[in-house]
Amino acid sequence: MFGVSNLLLLSSIGAAGFIYFAFRLIQNRRFYSKLPGPPHSFLWGHLKAMGEASQLLPPETHHSYLMTYLHQKYSLPEIFYLDLWPIAPSQMVVASGEAAAQISTIRPYPIHQYVTDLLTPILGARSVATCNGPVWKQLHHILAPAFVPRYTKTLLGTMTDHTLIFHERLKVLATKGTFSLEEEMSKPLFDIIGKIVFGSEQHAQTDESPVFLDIKYTIEMFPFTFRTFNLVQKYWILWKQKLVGKRVDRYIAEKAKERYAILLEEKEQAVGMKPGSMLDRVLFQKIETSSEGGIKELDDDYLQLIADNMKTLLIGGFMTTVDTLCYTFALLGTHPEVMKRLREEHDRIFGTDLATTAETIRKYPSKTNELEYTTAVLKEVMRFFPIGSATKENPAGSTALEYKSQSYPTAGQMIMISQQTIQVDPRNFPNPTLFQPERFLIPDEASKHRTIWRPFERGMRSCLGADLAMDKMRVMLLLTARWFDFEPVVEPNKTQRVEYTSLDLKIGDQAFQRQGMSAQPRDGMPMGVKATGRA
Repeated sequence: MFGVSNLLLLSSIGAAGFIYFAFRLIQNRRFYSKLPGPPHSFLWGHLKAMGEASQLLPPETHHSYLMTYLHQKYSLPEIFYLDLWPIAPSQMVVASGEAAAQISTIRPYPIHQYVTDLLTPILGARSVATCNGPVWKQLHHILAPAFVPRYTKTLLGTMTDHTLIFHERLKVLATKGTFSLEEEMSKPLFDIIGKIVFGSEQHAQTDESPVFLDIKYTIEMFPFTFRTFNLVQKYWILWKQKLVGKRVDRYIAEKAKERYAILLEEKEQAVGMKPGSMLDRVLFQKIETSSEGGIKELDDDYLQLIADNMKTLLIGGFMTTVDTLCYTFALLGTHPEVMKRLREEHDRIFGTDLATTAETIRKYPSKTNELEYTTAVLKEVMRFFPIGSATKENPAGSTALEYKSQSYPTAGQMIMISQQTIQVDPRNFPNPTLFQPERFLIPDEASKHRTIWRPFERGMRSCLGADLAMDKMRVMLLLTARWFDFEPVVEPNKTQRVEYTSLDLKIGDQAFQRQGMSAQPRDGMPMGVKATGRA
């Protein structure tokens, strides 16, 4: 029987829980009521303001759009707070380039534990994207040499080869109807990064590449791990992701063992080790730091370290570039004057036919640096559509950020650098709702852009592959933009959803990125393409 003592015990537990909840609620609401932010409610904190912002935007919109809306609607300062307890972690939002520099460049703050917890099941516990402190420094030291421009420029031939295959695929798609540009674009870009990482072909464009399909599944399922409230579904997805992740780890481990044996043989024969990939460069580190007593074998621990970081390079190296290129082709398709000028630049610098363009890229890869307008187009696309936001936490030994004679509490905060908020602020970029690549061609503005244009972030934790990504996108445009017209299949909005962007009048709800593993296009970016008739 369920006796009186049990009822008293349950009542006591319930009362204790209620008292704790009430105490935390009062504590939180009092703390944030004194800090800058949108209108604050003692009952709801800032949840009501966030809810009102969410109602104006499409479902699953990336959180940075909510921050931008609140920042502009309520004329909030450079740093403001969001009291979201108990639904989500409370946040300190950094909404200016100068303030962002304080925690990214002047005194770099560590990555927030929330990010580590979220990404570790996908990337691994010792990924350069999830670590802090000495482990991150060691990984950065190992990986950074593979991303210096003098090396990445040697990879443009590989980019050209795989983009030409995609060029042929576009000819086929031009005879069909609507297709997912995100789906089609992911294949050549995975082939490119796969060849760069492993030194071998991955065949995502020409065959069913198992590792491509596994990584693609991981990316597609990622949002459900934090979006679903169905615990059975959540843990089933996490279990499936773990299985898929282990399969990818085994693939990478086999590649590592194969290349390690070859590199050791080259060392023993004194013929000189020849790096053929980013994987080789990581293996060099193992060989060079081995003890004098002899070369160490690749143990399971080091193989897992390699797997974690090669996965990170694979996912980061194609996913974010795909997202940016989807928006690039969508905006070129809706801004013919920009496409016209881009094509003219390509003709002037690389010749007018496909074969000449491809050969010039291979022979003179540094010539892509002359594509000033093309680079400006890509920068303007990323101004509107950065791939996400940077999430930091309070560094050890500090409780507040001292900035412009004010003290901002940082302890216990999820500190968000909202790139999108910064990049559509009219104080940073005049006429921010207009797609104007020319703004990046003004010499006097270049120094200003160092803090306010931040899609790759800034400081020590900026994207290692920024130069590589820009080259991949320039090559993709060089070998496609003059031969195909792109027409995004969208339903333009009749009225703007929010004041700070009018792009939805041209590309509908695609103007608002969805929350995924990065900030992504919606519905795979439906696209139509037509051949221009150029030989």
